[in-house]
This record gives sequence, C-alpha cells and structure tokens, in this order.
Amino acid sequence: GSQRILASLKDDRVMVEHVRECVALLGRHRIDIIGSFMLFCPDEKRDDIEKTLRFADWFSRQPNAIFTLFSVATPFPGSELWLRYRREVPRPVDWEDFMSYHFADYGMPRVWFEGDMSPEERRSIWRRASAIRRATPRRRKDRHYYRAALEVRGRAGVLRAQDDVKAALARVRLGLSA
Repeated sequence: GSQRILASLKDDRVMVEHVRECVALLGRHRIDIIGSFMLFCPDEKRDDIEKTLRFADWFSRQPNAIFTLFSVATPFPGSELWLRYRREVPRPVDWEDFMSYHFADYGMPRVWFEGDMSPEERRSIWRRASAIRRATPRRRKDRHYYRAALEVRGRAGVLRAQDDVKAALARVRLGLSA
C-alpha cells in the first residue's frame, strides 16, 4: 500500500500501481491469488500503515483473492533487516521472539520495529488487519487445488513485476513451461 515502504524494502522498480494491474490481469485470466502484507516495518508511519491496510482491504475484495495474510516485519538472521535491527537494538536476542504468535499478547506477533506507537495502538492495527484477513472470501477450499497451486508456484518461481506476469501468462497460453 505504501510506495515509500515498498521501495525501502524492495527496490524502486516495484510499484503499488503495478501490483494493482497484476491483480486485475490475473483476475481476467481467472487465476486465484494470495496477498501477503507486512506491517510494522522500519520507519513505517501511521499513514504508511493506513495505506497498507486500505490496499489489503481492496485486495481482499477482488474476486480472485483467496487469502489475505499479514505478518510483522521480522529481522531474520542474515537479512538486511537483521543487520539494521542489531545496529539499532544491541540487546541480546531471545530466540523465542521468532515464534509467529505470542499467545500472551492475544495472538499478535512480536513487533520488532515499534516506532512511536503504543502497544495499544499496535494491537488495534493488528485487529484491523485480522478483520481484513477474516473478511477475505475463502474460495476453492479443496486441498487438491492448493497442492496443485503450490506445485505450480514451485515450478514458476515468484513473479516480481507486471512484465513477468504478462510473460508468464503468454507462456501458459502458448503451452510453454514456466
């Protein structure tokens, strides 16, 4: 949702509008999609989070959206986020912090980059994200469908830009391997 945060995490070639166009293109070809959104990134402001939540809400209402997932920016060892986190927070690492959910905190994952938001504000944001996730219609719950989708994803790799999506769709139409 936030172009500023997307550019800081990826690169300037990935554009929010391109993602919107890809979602529409895949929808026209009846290709189901899963949206994965990251919250509480370094330097993320309330306005950035609001943009991400609005974009995720838009995504969840698309006819080809089957899941909308949220995660918290997590600095896994070896990543650029890890190096940044270790510079900013030089305290010992509790490896239990890498668990996906902390049940003592009402199912909310640990927030690594807290910014200037209070814990209550972070929980409120997480509740909004959870409501968007729950509102996404679950279509095609058949486990065989998902197994096949995962196999296709494994062969095709991750598509990073609109041109990649168009090229992949062209290859599919021509019967070429991804």
